[in-house]
Amino acid sequence: MRRGQPLYQKPSISTRAFREKHPDTAKSYNSLASNLNAQGKYAEARPLFQKALDLRIELLGEKHPDSALCYNNLAVNLSAQGKHPKPRIASLSACVV
Repeated sequence: MRRGQPLYQKPSISTRAFREKHPDTAKSYNSLASNLNAQGKYAEARPLFQKALDLRIELLGEKHPDSALCYNNLAVNLSAQGKHPKPRIASLSACVV
């Protein structure tokens, strides 16, 4: 592990404690992605945001506030990379407000 890197490089503690398909595991993926995003590591963050979103939709449903937050995070991440989010992501992320 490089100096200054977070202790949680992947949400392995959550996956061991709760298994892969658990809301807390999705939360861990989202937290790690947010950390990477804040460091400007957008490309590394994107698949983790997507994984968090996929888990939350599967476990909580598409209309759950936590799923909406993940849509928003993914849209912000794509925008930071100069990519335009798909219309579905953009419209659903607008519901977060």
